[in-house]
Amino acid sequence: GVSKSATFPKKDDAERWASKTETMIREGHFFRTEEAKRHTLAELIERYISGALASKRDKAQRAVQLRWWKSKLGDHPLAYVTPALIAEQRDKLLHQPLANGAARTPATVNRYLAALSAMFTVAVKEYGWTEDNPVTRVLRGKESRGRIRFLSNEERERLLTFCREKNPHDLYHAVMLALATGARKMEILGLRWNEVDLKRGVITLLETKNGEIRVLPIGDHVKSILHDRFNARNLNSPLVFPGKNPNRPIDLRTSWNFALMMTKIDDFRWHDLRHSTASYLA
Repeated sequence: GVSKSATFPKKDDAERWASKTETMIREGHFFRTEEAKRHTLAELIERYISGALASKRDKAQRAVQLRWWKSKLGDHPLAYVTPALIAEQRDKLLHQPLANGAARTPATVNRYLAALSAMFTVAVKEYGWTEDNPVTRVLRGKESRGRIRFLSNEERERLLTFCREKNPHDLYHAVMLALATGARKMEILGLRWNEVDLKRGVITLLETKNGEIRVLPIGDHVKSILHDRFNARNLNSPLVFPGKNPNRPIDLRTSWNFALMMTKIDDFRWHDLRHSTASYLA
């Protein structure tokens, strides 16, 4: 609830203030309760997707998650979207198999809840459509720590040798950068020349997953790779790894999967290069 206080010289002034303040608080509460009955979850989702969500980095994924909630609870007025209702759908989501027959992980279900919760926060603070974020009272599933897969020294040499021979310009350079800096795949493929300082030997990532600026030192080998790329760069693109469309990053999925297949490196994903960074640098 809301708490307000003030000091007055006369008792009846104080009483008048108290009753007026109480009325205002009650009216505010009443107004928001009425708003929450007037607007449906579907309305909120569409307003949020076309407004506040547009500036988010992972907007496409979140829009898919929110439209899933809309398909389940969209016709409910916000006042009746209770923690119990959300929890019931959470359980269905966890046990409903994906198109390929696999089950969703608790981590995925937690992302669905997080997308819903972020939207309710905006509905409370900015839209004034409801008083309460019901998702804060819904339990999240326990996420597994996940497996950690390192490349052995021998596997790493095998992979780098193959990349250097078969795709020396793009795949080899991107994998080297991943191993040397520990940056994420999209941070490397989306890297722009204005984030690279070859004189100082640093990369300054301006668009990271959690919105913080990160500075990564680069060693001589990576510096010389970036130097070569800079001299041979596409002048129409701001990107270090431009694709066919100079404003979009290159897509290395096919050549990466081919490299893993040909070097017989099993159960390894691009993201695991980050785990191998520490052992590689050591």
